[in-house]
Amino acid sequence: MTASPVVAHGYTLRDLDALARSVVMNNRTWWPAGDRDDLHAAAWHGIVEHLCTVDEQPARRDLLEAGRQALHDDVRDTMRHRGARRDSSNNGQKYAMYWDWAGRLSRAPRRPSSSARPWTRSSLP
Repeated sequence: MTASPVVAHGYTLRDLDALARSVVMNNRTWWPAGDRDDLHAAAWHGIVEHLCTVDEQPARRDLLEAGRQALHDDVRDTMRHRGARRDSSNNGQKYAMYWDWAGRLSRAPRRPSSSARPWTRSSLP
């Protein structure tokens, strides 16, 4: 087994991955807002950004909070971009409007008619 490289302040890549997984697992209520890979990536980036911007070694709880906040922001933005609102006026209308548009059937590409071809079999030498 190879050693995980140290990123900053004594935390390794393996430590950061474990922290991000912990954030996602402890916030299961946000599961419908995205798949686990996206949620993990949001938490991981929040943790890494906090770790790389502090001057002293942060406590584990500070990194978990940074990951939780990044995950919260990502989920809120994702939901907003999909038309869901988080205030008291959320009646689902914008959400339904977005998914009605996003889920519409598109026309299948049309095949060119035989008369539109620049050459026919009989015109070949």
